Amino acid sequence: MEVIFIKILLILIASSLVIITILLFKIALHIRLKYHSNESNINVSLVWLEPFFKAFITIEDLDIYLKLYLFNKLILNRKLKNRKTKSQGLDFVKKTDPQNVHVNVQYGFRDPFMTGISCGLMNFTSEFIDVESMNQVPDFMAGDDYIHLDATANINIGSTLLKMLR
Repeated sequence: MEVIFIKILLILIASSLVIITILLFKIALHIRLKYHSNESNINVSLVWLEPFFKAFITIEDLDIYLKLYLFNKLILNRKLKNRKTKSQGLDFVKKTDPQNVHVNVQYGFRDPFMTGISCGLMNFTSEFIDVESMNQVPDFMAGDDYIHLDATANINIGSTLLKMLR
């Protein structure tokens, strides 16, 4: 009786792992990046299979905080160590191959020349990055400097993991 129970349990675990592996390749991870210069922090949310997995990354004053949720239950809440390797971050972004990228940005600087340069740079960079839509609202008459960025993208977790293992 006990052996049959163990076999059934192993079959259930193996089939669950197979199903999760298939879902990693079929269902995209939804990413949202929010930055408001007034708040001086960056918020990143990662959601996969909505109630199943959620992660929130917050960067405040160069400190990185991570919150992980499984089935809407907080399982990890900690401050991460800051590694100062920008080249690894750029390499990671290239390996993720984000799809369905949407960017909304509102910005303004007291100097209209800086606002114009920023507007040109945004248009220039959108030619090199595969962006589905870019909505930018430059404010050439701003009284204070500000940036409001809201970007979303989808990432295929399975293919990203395979690229990272190579």
